[in-house]
Parts: sequence; C-alpha cells; structure tokens
Amino acid sequence: MNIAALGAVCVVMFLLTQPKELREHRLLRIGVSLALVGAALNLGPIITVVVIAFLAFIWANVGSHYASGWVVNFLHRDVSSVTGIKPEYRFAKNHRRDGEIKEAVAAIEHELTKDPKNFEGLMLLAEIHEDLNQPEAALERLDVILRNPEATREQTELARHEKERCQQMLRLRAEAEFFKQQQK
Repeated sequence: MNIAALGAVCVVMFLLTQPKELREHRLLRIGVSLALVGAALNLGPIITVVVIAFLAFIWANVGSHYASGWVVNFLHRDVSSVTGIKPEYRFAKNHRRDGEIKEAVAAIEHELTKDPKNFEGLMLLAEIHEDLNQPEAALERLDVILRNPEATREQTELARHEKERCQQMLRLRAEAEFFKQQQK
C-alpha cells in the first residue's frame, strides 16, 4: 500500500470519527484498522475476509451513527415538499385559503429556494402581495417572471396583466395621496 493511499485512508477514518460521540478510542480504532488492512494485503484472501469482518465489527458504531442519522433525516424531512427537488405549492395554497398569510408566504419562499424562477410560486407570491396592498413587492416578483427567458408566452402575458394591475394600484394610491395633500 503506498503512502498516499495510507494517508487518505487515515484522513477518511479521522473524519468519520469527528462527531463528539464517536471520538472515544478513535486513534486505537484507526491504528488497529491500518494494521489489519496491511495484514490483509499481505496474507491472502482468507485472512482478508476475516479482516473485513473484524473491521465491520470495530467500525459498527460509526456506521450505525451515520445510518441512524440518515434514517431520522428521511423520516423527519420537510413534509411540505413531495420530492424535495421540485417546488410544491399545495401547502402554501392551503395556508392562503385558510387566511394564514404568513405561513403561506413562508411556504412559497421555501419552495422558491428550489427553483427561484418558478412561475407558479412567483405568481402566487405576487397575488398575495396584491391582496396585502403591497404592489411594489408584487412588481418585484412579476419582473422576475418577465425577465425569465424560459417563461412561456402565456406566462409572460399573465405576468404583464398582473403588472398592469399593480401599476394601477400604485397610480390610485398616488392619486389618493395627492388629493389628501390638497385637502390639508
């Protein structure tokens, strides 16, 4: 076994035992493992099988530590995403329908981290901002859609229509402010 491979194996074993609960007997485990691997390489296939079994035994708690972590992460993963890769907005829509606006916005923003240019999420968020009388925030989301070269013609047209509505809201707000100032 060459020195580079031996060093790489040592680094991997050291990194695998980084969590505090795995540090006990770390150096002993690494030393014994290296000695066993060296013996297995020089003594033939039967010894190699025995060495592999013994290595599995002395590294079992490290393997179970990581395996249990993966299982727990799988079981407690984000239930608001079906695949974990593609955005899913049904929970956000349910929150919006139930009047839970903060939760809806949080769910949409979480899903948009998966695809920041996703039409459905941006449009849903723009509509919520319109409902909250926040046309400036809605315009920001709509501009992302309009600048997206992957947006379809229908998506662009819908975003343009919503943008016109938001701009109308801003004009009406400016006019109301103007008349308010005139009355003072």
